[in-house]
Amino acid sequence: MIKHVIFDIGMVLINWHPVLGNVFDAGTAAVVEQAIFGSGLWDWLDHGIEDDEIVFEKMVARAPEYEEQIRYVLNHLSLVSEQFDYAKPWIEECKEHGYHVYYLSNYSRHLRKMEPGLTDFVSRMDGGIFSSDVKLMKPDPEIYDLLCKTYRLKPQECLFIDDRQSNVDAAVHCGMRAVRFEGYENSYRKIMEMLY
Repeated sequence: MIKHVIFDIGMVLINWHPVLGNVFDAGTAAVVEQAIFGSGLWDWLDHGIEDDEIVFEKMVARAPEYEEQIRYVLNHLSLVSEQFDYAKPWIEECKEHGYHVYYLSNYSRHLRKMEPGLTDFVSRMDGGIFSSDVKLMKPDPEIYDLLCKTYRLKPQECLFIDDRQSNVDAAVHCGMRAVRFEGYENSYRKIMEMLY
């Protein structure tokens, strides 16, 4: 019996679109996108194992002539993200039906600092884990185990929702039921039928 619903955040509750064609000319956008989002360094921020400023310097070093533009984006992350309109109502619907609601997300301290409103729904949830706080990232099984231990959850009583198949597979491996999120229009009904 499912008692707990665990949401990923990026591309499930918030939209993440690291494309800058509406901010810079095409050439500049391509370089800046690659330096920030295409180099693997953004994952370093999510992992939280390196000081943020050191990661920013590494991003700048990939395209030093674009430092101003890179830092502009890093300081204005609303350019590439916004909360989905359905996020809060969906969380509330789950809670109204008696489910405990948690989050488990690969998410950086920097994004939370720069855009706190993106995740203002966490105050409506029963708890959760941001990867950068614990220096673990999905799909590492340890982060799923940590969530369960922290909140005394039985994996078999959890439904995990994530847009990445590798993260869904890891949740299943840890004993949870899990579903891959493929957009609200495609996945909402399927997920709620698992709960009702």
